Amino acid sequence: MLYKTMKNHINIIMIGVLLIITPLFNSCLKEDDETIIVEGSLLENNNNNDDNKPSHDIYSHVPKETMDGLKQYMPIYEGTTPPNVEGMYLIDTMYFVYCQDNAYKPGTTIQKMYIQLNNQNNETGTIDFYAKQSNETSVGKGALISGEGNNFTIYFDVNTEIVSQKGAGIIKATEVVIISGTITSQGIKDITYTLTTVKKENDIYKERMDVGVYRVASDKDKMSYYTDFPIITYSLSKKDSYYYVGEALTLTVNSSKDCDIKVSVRTYYSSLAIDKKQNNTSKYSMLLPTTHVDYFHIVITGTLNTISVVDSFDYQVNDRVLDPVSSDLYVDLNLPSGTLWSSSNVGAESPEGYGILYSWGELKPKTIYSGLYNGKYYYKWLQEDGYIRYSSSDNRTQLLTIDDAATYNMGDDWRMPTVEECQELVEYCDWNWCSDYNGSNVSGAIVSSKTNPNNYIFLPSLGDNGDYWSSTLLSDRVSSAYSLSFDNKQMSVYDFERTFGLFVRAVRN
Repeated sequence: MLYKTMKNHINIIMIGVLLIITPLFNSCLKEDDETIIVEGSLLENNNNNDDNKPSHDIYSHVPKETMDGLKQYMPIYEGTTPPNVEGMYLIDTMYFVYCQDNAYKPGTTIQKMYIQLNNQNNETGTIDFYAKQSNETSVGKGALISGEGNNFTIYFDVNTEIVSQKGAGIIKATEVVIISGTITSQGIKDITYTLTTVKKENDIYKERMDVGVYRVASDKDKMSYYTDFPIITYSLSKKDSYYYVGEALTLTVNSSKDCDIKVSVRTYYSSLAIDKKQNNTSKYSMLLPTTHVDYFHIVITGTLNTISVVDSFDYQVNDRVLDPVSSDLYVDLNLPSGTLWSSSNVGAESPEGYGILYSWGELKPKTIYSGLYNGKYYYKWLQEDGYIRYSSSDNRTQLLTIDDAATYNMGDDWRMPTVEECQELVEYCDWNWCSDYNGSNVSGAIVSSKTNPNNYIFLPSLGDNGDYWSSTLLSDRVSSAYSLSFDNKQMSVYDFERTFGLFVRAVRN
C-alpha cells in the first residue's frame, strides 16, 4: 500500500479547509493508533512576481535543500497558468521510486488508486482533490496548483497530531504532499506522488518521518487514464465511539452516480438481513443483536460498468445493553461534590453482583491478570521497554476516556471515580459491614448517606476484602493506581499494581 493503513473503527477527526488523511503514506503509524486530528490550511499566497517560483511560494513551506533533493526524483512545475486537469483518473499500479529513509525499496508496488480533481480555479491557484485507495480516502479542499503548458504540480499543507504509542504524549507534525504530472488527451502522464515532513514536535521515539525526509511514488505504466467510478459515502444515525447490543441505528449510503449499491452488515455471530441493491441515496434500518457481539462490520460495494468500489468499516459494540438512564441505576449519597454512584458494579446485573475484574486502563476481562507471565506480556500498556502509556514519558496520572472501563461498558455519561471522589466516599458516608446482603450470601460494605441513610450503595467484596479502581495513577510510582479498598474493619484509599484485576464501580456527574 502507498501508506500504512489504520483500522477503520478508529475515530478520525478532521478539521479545517484542507483535509487529507496522511496515515496512508506515513509508515510509522501502527494499526492500533488512536484518534488522529488532522488540521489543514491553504499554503499562503506569497506571490512575489518571480516567474521562477510557484504562485503560492512552496519554498516558504519546504526548505530549499529538501526541494533540491526532491527534484532528482520528481519534476516540480512552476508557473501561474497550469492546464485544466479536472477529471477522474486511475493510477493502476503505483510503485516507490525513492524513500530517503529506506522505508520501502525502490520498485515496491502499491495498490491502485483512483483520484478526482475538480473545482480548479487558476485565479486563486486552487483545486479540490479526492483520492481512493482500498479502504482509505483522502480529501483536499482548496489545494494549490501551479504549472504551465500541459504540466502541473499540486501542493497540500497538512498539520497532524497523533497519540504516541510509546507513551510520549502528542506528536505534532507539518507535512507537505506534492503531486506532479502532464495532462494528455488520455489522462495524466508520469504522475508522481510525494510526501515530505517539514516540521515535527515531541517525536522522541521517531514514530513519524523525520524532518526533511521524503518518499516518492509513481505510476508504473506511466499513464493514469481517465476513468469513471462512483464515490460512495455513508453515515450512521448515531455518531459515537460506543454502540450497544440491542441498539437501533439507521445507515445512510450515498453515491455520486447511479450505480448498483450492495450493503452488508455482519456481526461475529450473524448477518443482519439488510443485503439489497439500491441506487443513489439509500437508507437501511438495522437493529444490533440483543446477544453479545464484539463488533459489527459494514461492507458497501458500488458497481458501475463492471468497476466496483468497496468500503468496509468495523465498529466496536459494548457488552452491556444500552438502557435509558433511570434513577434506579444510580444513588445520590448527598456528597459535597454532587457525584452520583452507580447502584451496581460494571458488568453486574444487580447490586450484589460482582461484575467483571479489570486491569487498570483496560476495557475487557481476561484470564491472566499480570504484567509479565511465562515470558509474555498480558497488560495492554506494558512492553519490554516499560510502560508505554501513563508513565514518566507522558506524565499522565488521570485515565483517558478511551481507556475507561466504566465509560466503555456503560456509556458516555459514566466514568471511573477519581481518587478524590473515592476519598470523599470514605469521609462523607457511613460504612457498615454486611456478611450476607439480602440473602445473596455475598458479603461487602453498605455505604450510606450521612444525611439520608435510606440512600445507600452496596459494594460486594471477595471474602473479607473489597477493592475497586479509581481513575487516578500514583504520580511517584507509575506502576500503581489508587483504589477504594475496605475489609470488615476499615475502609481507605489504597493502591495496587495496575496490572491487577479489581472491580469497577462507575460514577456520573
